[in-house]
Order: sequence, then structure tokens, then C-alpha cells
Amino acid sequence: MYSNLDSESMSFDYFNYNENKVYESISSIEFDGDMILGDVINPYVINTHDQIPEHYSLGMAYPNPFNPSTNFKFSLSENGHINISIFDINGRLVSKLLDDYKLSGEYGMTWDASGSPSGVYFVTMMVNGYSSTQKVMLIK
Repeated sequence: MYSNLDSESMSFDYFNYNENKVYESISSIEFDGDMILGDVINPYVINTHDQIPEHYSLGMAYPNPFNPSTNFKFSLSENGHINISIFDINGRLVSKLLDDYKLSGEYGMTWDASGSPSGVYFVTMMVNGYSSTQKVMLIK
């Protein structure tokens, strides 16, 4: 970004499609005469992850029933080590989708169950003492 005017300002709004919500003035810049901010090597970055969810949540899987993959979103109100796993109807671990440290924010995930038989499965999310489980059905 470049400006050759003194005291010119620019502000940025952010539209979150998933929430259908506009966050206004998430960042602003005050330009001085002949000021250059960012270039192709060092771009100016606006962090949109400053909008922290108010609570932990595991969103509903879609589609459900599914074949061969399903998607879901999850939100973290605090940074932490998160585990998202898939269990079969007998409680056996089928797949560990995520076992990592994540910053607070909203995320999306896909489970590709093409190698699993038809049946009922459970998606479980555990982070910072919070736990949530939902049932999904794979139909082939």
C-alpha cells in the first residue's frame, strides 16, 4: 500500500462468511507522506483471528448420513491441545483426526471414511477439560 498524502488513513472491515457477520475496523493505517507499507516480499498482513469465539463447540457434521466423507467445524475459545477422534459403535478408536496444539479460533475438518465400513460412528472433541461427542452415520 502506498500513499503520497499526509495524514491519510485507511481502515479494514472483515466479513466472516461462516457467521454471516461483519467485523468493522479490525485494522487501520495512518499514512505519512510517501509512506510505503508492505511489498511482494514483506506483505502487510491483517490478522482476522482476533475474533475469538466465546465458547468451545463441535459443530454438527454435514452431510449426515454421509458417503464417503463428512465435514464439521469446531471453535476454541482458548488456546490448547485438542484431540478429535472417531470411534465405532463398540467404542474402538477408528481414526485420530487431530491431536495437536491449536490457537483459539474457528476451524473446519473433514473425515474421509472411504476405508471404513457402513455404520454408526462417534466424533469426539476434547480440549482443556471440555468434551463433546456427536453421532454420524456412514452409508455405502
